[in-house]
Amino acid sequence: MNLGVNTLFLIPGEVGGTETYTIETLKAMCTSQPSIRLTIFTNLENDELLTELFGDFGNIKIVQVDVLATRRPMRILYEQLVLPRLAKKHAVDVLWSPGNVSPLWTSCPRVVTIHDMQYVHYREDFTLLSLLAIRLFVSLTLKSCKRILTISEFSKSEIEKYGGVTADNIIVTYEGASDQFSSVLSESEIGVLTREVTGGFQYILCIANSYPHKNLHTLVRAFGELRVSEPLKLIIVGKARMGESMLQRAISSIKNTEDVVRVSSASFKQLSALYQGCKIFAFPSLYEGFGLPILESMKSGALIVTTRNGSIPEIAANAVIYADKGDVASFTIAMQRALSLEPHVAQDFKNRAKERSMLFDWNDVGKRTFDAIRACIETTLEVVDQ
Repeated sequence: MNLGVNTLFLIPGEVGGTETYTIETLKAMCTSQPSIRLTIFTNLENDELLTELFGDFGNIKIVQVDVLATRRPMRILYEQLVLPRLAKKHAVDVLWSPGNVSPLWTSCPRVVTIHDMQYVHYREDFTLLSLLAIRLFVSLTLKSCKRILTISEFSKSEIEKYGGVTADNIIVTYEGASDQFSSVLSESEIGVLTREVTGGFQYILCIANSYPHKNLHTLVRAFGELRVSEPLKLIIVGKARMGESMLQRAISSIKNTEDVVRVSSASFKQLSALYQGCKIFAFPSLYEGFGLPILESMKSGALIVTTRNGSIPEIAANAVIYADKGDVASFTIAMQRALSLEPHVAQDFKNRAKERSMLFDWNDVGKRTFDAIRACIETTLEVVDQ
């Protein structure tokens, strides 16, 4: 089987969990299915990265498409008009699009991963043009693809409800987290790796870009209400997005604005150290298709405070402390509770989180994804034979 992979959407460092999902699933498929042939269609922004990661595999071909994903209208045109011709030219048997949108026509079957239906609930996360484009092309993609993959049972129910797709045609593959997050660092290593960000203070950590649905403004205001006996920082790692103005207003509204530290990004090793060194990992999101930072923090052994929204309870179960609502009062109470736990109770939450995180593994994701794509091919061949 020659599996074509559409990565024209992928801008390194800009598409968040979708980038992690795509790269880690491809790695897992290459490891578990050494005989698989892959043709990865790259763009001008991600070609160097994907060539570095996959170019040495003898069974992988990298085909660069002469388009910039940052020029969205042009990328859409190339995805719909140029990519189908390239897929045929390179004898692709099935084309997988892991970034929510697929070409609407190709000479081979198409499989797409729809991560969530966020745009239905949180239109403010998008510019008007982006919202119109994603609504149109996700809708058409759902109608035209042979198989739909998604990353949680929650997202499956959302796609069925809002996308008009029957549950039988949607397959849940979940996501995973790197084993490196569970590699325990010493206190001195954590101190060295985090000091530049934390200044050596104890801290609450949040990993999220400032989209409105991430609810970071609520976290900041809740942080401002905490009663603590020693200095405590709030570290927010993530890029500025459509909700940045709300976040900045929230920061300006609290007494000690200098206690909120904004970091646009962190290296993998620094991120792992930040997870392991935090007093609390706080995640106030109002909507998640999966919630990769939750799983990463679970694997790192963090004490987690979060909401019951979206897929979060499906992933975290009883291994975290939940705020009753996504508002300031509820999140303040939940974080205050977490900070006041007896050490053995806090450790019990951390142990449960680590244990549950083992249920989500990229190798399993790769296998589920490959099996779903192979089944799509086999079903097509059966129809042809008839």
